Amino acid sequence: MVARLRPQSHEAFLRLQVFPAEQAQVDWAYFGSVMVGRAKRQLSCFVTTLSWSRALYLEFFFDQTTENFLRGHVRAFQAWSGAPRVILYDNLRSAVLERRGDQIHFNPRLLELAAHYHFVPRPCQVRAGNQKGRVERAIRFVRDSFWAGRVFTTLAECNRQALVWRDEVAHQRRWPDDSARTVAQAFTEEQPRLLPLPLHPFSTDRMETVCSRKTIYVHFDLNDYSIPPEAVGRPLTLVASDTEVRILDGAAEIARHHRSYDRQKRILDPAHEQALLRTKRKAIHATRAGRSGKRSLAGAGLRRRRIGRQPKCTTAPLAGSVRRSRFAPRHS
Repeated sequence: MVARLRPQSHEAFLRLQVFPAEQAQVDWAYFGSVMVGRAKRQLSCFVTTLSWSRALYLEFFFDQTTENFLRGHVRAFQAWSGAPRVILYDNLRSAVLERRGDQIHFNPRLLELAAHYHFVPRPCQVRAGNQKGRVERAIRFVRDSFWAGRVFTTLAECNRQALVWRDEVAHQRRWPDDSARTVAQAFTEEQPRLLPLPLHPFSTDRMETVCSRKTIYVHFDLNDYSIPPEAVGRPLTLVASDTEVRILDGAAEIARHHRSYDRQKRILDPAHEQALLRTKRKAIHATRAGRSGKRSLAGAGLRRRRIGRQPKCTTAPLAGSVRRSRFAPRHS
């Protein structure tokens, strides 16, 4: 009873003050699971906002991998035509691998990205979400204003709607520091102060070594992708973006496929199967096309046999005629 009546103390905070183009804040937001064919994927939204103008960038992905985390940065910088000088993060695994007091072990890929765009990554203190409150409020705004009641059929359509909402709703709201201006107008003032982008964007593709021992398929992310038969048994390099899967033999590209987010799908280049069939003629009956062709040929042969067969005579003999047995003797 006394504890309920005792006055509660509340922690006080200073309002964040930053210069234009000085800082951005980044975080992931989880939006539940979706079914892609037979695969259950975790839908997440990469959200970043410029702390001064509150201009934001958002993009939905099927997971929170390091590759998608870096990909969100690169596309945000391209949308802003520049990069901030400092980016503030929570202690998520894509940014911080380990932390002991003030000793921070950053993700090496994040450090490569920071060196490429010349920004400084800076993590928040542990359990201090208020230090990146602007991206937290941006995520809440995305949930309430964009996501509620949203209908889409593909991830690309969802991201297209998200960018339209950003331009027509999020950037047209009143700027918190001056209600006479919009976020878009504040960003127009901030954009020239951003760091210029390098000549080439940072590569965010995932690379891993793959090898097929027997079949003309290599496995990646729940699915199988075909390769030329002469590449079977050799170590290959698989390079995956969010839309494509490329397979390299040394520096030479030997296969390119559209990336599937389904489960247990076989993505086949017909040229790879035809090359295998040229060396293994008997293997044609193991393919769907071969089996359907065999059924067609069998059906055609059966029709030809039916057409060539003469029907038996079923006409009754004329009245008064005598049928002679083939064994009856002839009379002279």
